Amino acid sequence: MRVVIAMSTYQLHQTARGLYKVAVVDARTKEVVWEQEEWGKNLILNNGMEQVVLRYWSDCFGAAAAGTGITPTSVSSAGVTASQAATTVSASVGAYTFSSGDIGNMIKWDAGGEEARIISYTNPQSVEVTPAQSVGAGTFVVYQTNQTGLTTEVKRTATYLTGVPYCQTVVTPVTGVVAMRRTYDFTAETFQRNYTEVGTCWSGTFGTGNTTFSRILLPLPVTVNAGQQLRFVYELQLTLSPVTPVAFSAAVSGWPVAPSVNTDASQQLELLQMSYVSTTGISTTTNGYANEPSGSGSNGGYIYASPSATAFATFNGAAPDRRITGSDAVGASFSAYTPLSFTQDKTGTFAVGQLNRSDIRSVGMSPNNGANNWFPGTYNGITVLFNQDQTKTNTQTLTFTFRFSWSRTLA
Repeated sequence: MRVVIAMSTYQLHQTARGLYKVAVVDARTKEVVWEQEEWGKNLILNNGMEQVVLRYWSDCFGAAAAGTGITPTSVSSAGVTASQAATTVSASVGAYTFSSGDIGNMIKWDAGGEEARIISYTNPQSVEVTPAQSVGAGTFVVYQTNQTGLTTEVKRTATYLTGVPYCQTVVTPVTGVVAMRRTYDFTAETFQRNYTEVGTCWSGTFGTGNTTFSRILLPLPVTVNAGQQLRFVYELQLTLSPVTPVAFSAAVSGWPVAPSVNTDASQQLELLQMSYVSTTGISTTTNGYANEPSGSGSNGGYIYASPSATAFATFNGAAPDRRITGSDAVGASFSAYTPLSFTQDKTGTFAVGQLNRSDIRSVGMSPNNGANNWFPGTYNGITVLFNQDQTKTNTQTLTFTFRFSWSRTLA
């Protein structure tokens, strides 16, 4: 009889935050005529968040758009308060009311910062939301995350001002922040235009509004005269976790097997294992894509296991080579994606004839691409390190699942 060892899910999370600046440039001399002094915040749309399961993060904002629309990206409750009980949000009567157009938008309470996504409309004072929670009455902001593009798009560009600091990626290992930046130059104006909105896109084709990743309503119109260009700087900051060891006890059906007496372990990201923005503005990688929710195949979709008990190194530093004699790897399959869940599971199963040993200590995700000298256990994205040796016999299959989740900072 075959015994199936089903492994509990390991968690990897990525929080996205976008910042921007705009400037006006002389098209002939490239001299900056005016520039925004402080970084502003932006709204990453549902549209953009959904793309993370389909493409790498750095490819989500390969192009930029500019327009003249004035639709807000958020609306204050204007003194109206709302509370949440289970999945129902109830608002007081006042100037702000809900509408059917709010489905897909996000509510964020001012006091506690609780968030909920609107999934259905009941009446002007009531909507159904997810997740279920309890929130006391308070003022709030509704973020228009269901927008799919600029209101009135005028231009789109994938032309970059290259070199540091205009196009770059900066990794801060101690915090797990990966800051990817592109600087976009729009074409020169032939007449004066007042821009009021900008955004980032994964397509450089003009007018394809449903390819918009993020949108910004500028606080004041930016005037660009004939012979000048609009310049737009966008920085996507991803906070990755865990970048330091996190201890847990894995709930594993069939484990522990003697002589092991527990399944205590720690998990940590070891290498960046993501796509990033190069100094020329293109998307590239050094180690593969194992930490991308969309990373699959030989470049990032393999689950490995080995007897290596080497301790974790600093995130994105000199990660230990766990590819020692007896390591093994299997390709991962993807679960069906649930819309707006921002969660993706990758699962790999070692068959009866694989990994039959009594000293399993390391399990993780990595690429398996010999052409690039990327081998399972060598360039590890996420690693789980067990405290004791674990055993798989030749009557068992062993399944590991890694869960990728991502969220955004509403602004």
